[in-house]
Amino acid sequence: MAPKELSELTVFNRRKAHLLGQITRIRNSLENVDSPLNQVKIRTKLASLSEVKAKIDKLRTESYRILSDEELMDFETSLDTMEVDADNLEVSLNTLLESSNVDTSELSVKNDFVNYNVKLPSINLPEFSGQYIDWLQFKSQFVSLIHDNACLSDSQKLYYLQSALKGHAKQLQTVNDSYSSLFEALEGRYENKRLIVNSHIAELLNPNKIKFESACHLRSLIDSIQSHLRTLKQLELEPNALCESMLIFVITQRLDDESRKQYEMELHSNDLPKWNNFLDFLIKRSQALENVQRNSSLKNKNEYSPKFRSFVVKSNEKTCPLCPSETHPIFKCKMFHEMSVQERSNKWGEIHFAFDREGQSSECDRGLACNERDPRFRESQKCLCSLEASNFLGLEKYSMNSTIVGLNGACISVRKRISTEISNGSSFKRKLNFLIVPKITGCVPTQPFDLTKIKLPPNITYADAEFNIPKRIDILLGGEIFYELLKSKQIKLQDNSIILQDSVFGYIVTGSIQNEPSNYYFCNFIQDQVDRNLTKFWDLEAIGIKAESSCDPDDQAMQHFKSSVRFNSGRCEVGFPWKSHTQELNDNFSVAEKRVKSLTRRFIRDPTLYIQYSEILKEYESQGIIERVLGTEKPTDRAVFYLPHQAVFRQESLTTKMRIVFDASSHEDGQPSLNDCIWSGENLNPNIFHLIISFRLNTIAITADIERAFLQISLRDEDRDAVRFLFPDIRSNQTDPYKFQVYRFKRVMFGVNVSPFLLSATIKHHIENYREQYPAATEMLDTCLYVDDVISGADDISQALKVSKDAETIMKNASRKLRKWNSND
Repeated sequence: MAPKELSELTVFNRRKAHLLGQITRIRNSLENVDSPLNQVKIRTKLASLSEVKAKIDKLRTESYRILSDEELMDFETSLDTMEVDADNLEVSLNTLLESSNVDTSELSVKNDFVNYNVKLPSINLPEFSGQYIDWLQFKSQFVSLIHDNACLSDSQKLYYLQSALKGHAKQLQTVNDSYSSLFEALEGRYENKRLIVNSHIAELLNPNKIKFESACHLRSLIDSIQSHLRTLKQLELEPNALCESMLIFVITQRLDDESRKQYEMELHSNDLPKWNNFLDFLIKRSQALENVQRNSSLKNKNEYSPKFRSFVVKSNEKTCPLCPSETHPIFKCKMFHEMSVQERSNKWGEIHFAFDREGQSSECDRGLACNERDPRFRESQKCLCSLEASNFLGLEKYSMNSTIVGLNGACISVRKRISTEISNGSSFKRKLNFLIVPKITGCVPTQPFDLTKIKLPPNITYADAEFNIPKRIDILLGGEIFYELLKSKQIKLQDNSIILQDSVFGYIVTGSIQNEPSNYYFCNFIQDQVDRNLTKFWDLEAIGIKAESSCDPDDQAMQHFKSSVRFNSGRCEVGFPWKSHTQELNDNFSVAEKRVKSLTRRFIRDPTLYIQYSEILKEYESQGIIERVLGTEKPTDRAVFYLPHQAVFRQESLTTKMRIVFDASSHEDGQPSLNDCIWSGENLNPNIFHLIISFRLNTIAITADIERAFLQISLRDEDRDAVRFLFPDIRSNQTDPYKFQVYRFKRVMFGVNVSPFLLSATIKHHIENYREQYPAATEMLDTCLYVDDVISGADDISQALKVSKDAETIMKNASRKLRKWNSND
């Protein structure tokens, strides 16, 4: 009987197991020895380990071509683990090899010491991401570990150096693939004393703001300052009196208010403060805060109470009135579409009656005015946590979708939540889910007050021992747990104006006192009216287009546009209207790199998708929409941002089946996105409801759209590095598919929040030059153009033809093409 043919996955697993066994045997030979290994044995094992790593790479490459997606996922994870084990083992062997090169005379001196064969932890290689501020430290560590190690070959040193490079540094191009050329290229690029010094000075002059008293944050500030000063001293830059005075001024501005006050009280004369004295103050201040916070940690945890403000959290999930088991809206319901016009009208009347504004219909035989139908009954009061507190705690965030309705019907969308446990340190513990919001409320109380005016009972524990001092609110406990926290005992003071309510955290103080008038009020419960939700129906067409209201009444985006727009090479050229905190924009490289690696794996599994993607980018490049970024050095005089991207398919589209969509809202944890740093501008599009009504009044209907409307607007050169993106060059790099090419946009792209504003503003700016020559066409483009769609009409065919041709002429003069013309005649 012929042997049964094994599956490809089984063969791959057996080969993987064989390689894993080789790694295990090498490791055991290091751990289970009675005497130190000599150099010959160590080099032999290093050679064997290099062969194992080469086989792992070969096995990975073969798996990409043969295994399915499901099989590849687990198989690739196990190979990654094996590679990490092999790397750690190789570092251990090299460390042993280096230690075995000790001089014989030195060994004789150490013979009196007992050798316990202690297994030391493996040494991890330093990493370098291309930041000038990290270069000197990286070079020092890498030279001592790898560069000066005579036992390593150039190919091994090259492997270690490539493994240590990340981000921008990994993109560095060399003349040849040798260790010496790569190391010299790194030195030539990053051994720049001026840029290194500038990087350290920039960090010294812009430390993170400490918003409240914190020993941890203050200690971090001290360590950061001392680190930068030590590096500058190594670069032969000594501080002088002017430098020290400037540093003291800058750093005091970044301290919390209480620390600044304490430092001012330390100064007893008008003489200039000394740097060493200032540093001693910071160290003593951090030690004092650390001791106080350690002794009162339980009180600090319990100082937040849910007595000031609460919110309503509303679920957005809706079910179809005709298909209760489905969640689609009624206008997408297949059963509803199959009805006749009269049947749909009758059915809508029934549904509308059941959903009356008060939610109190007594004639609905399906119980539509019940918990399942009336959205008011699906509300529940949830617990909230501020974004800053969630980042400080370092808890894992989970994705979700909810809406918080607050004062005056203001809504906040919530996209993240955390799960953690609250406790009073002894008897009470409860695990809760917290919705993450940017800010819960202002400081509570709004102003401090004197406790001597209140006769507080002695010998009781308060939930917040300093309840008379305004503090930031980091968490808000909702109605789901609020009453579990309360106990039965109450103490009333000052004619019942102040109530001390006992709780599991201690007594909570509420009420009013005779103090200065305050303009701040806190409300317990806010409920949005149901009929306000109906207004959202009219906003459907504005999704993704409707701009948020500008916080500046003079509209920063419009002011910037008017001062910067110009006509260049047959196109309108504009710039991004940056907000004041543009300097805080991180380059987002790590997020973009992670996303493009995931996209690369998808390309390897689906070569057709890679070909489609590449063709679109080649077309963009040939038409001057994008350009390659040849140098990998990050500019210091402009914003740099890398955009993640993905493919979106629209089979119903007549012109473009696949589009590449870029994400300008992407950001690293705790960092702003590109959209956060740019004014979105006002909505210049006409009211969609008025536009549709006007459209129906015409005898002859006309519709069209602008071809690639956004990509016909030039972007000024200084803003182009803010719209960079990565793309894998798989065809020319078969051995390393994760080698990326950097591109940047030369035109305005859809996905940036200001793009709809810039499109409308440039069109309105351009047509002003043709008001007298083509009055009807300019009026149509001014009032009947919604984003890139023309929705208009005329009284007769001749008028429709004339206004259409004139509109085409006007738009063509700005390198814009009107296409997809349609009419009812």
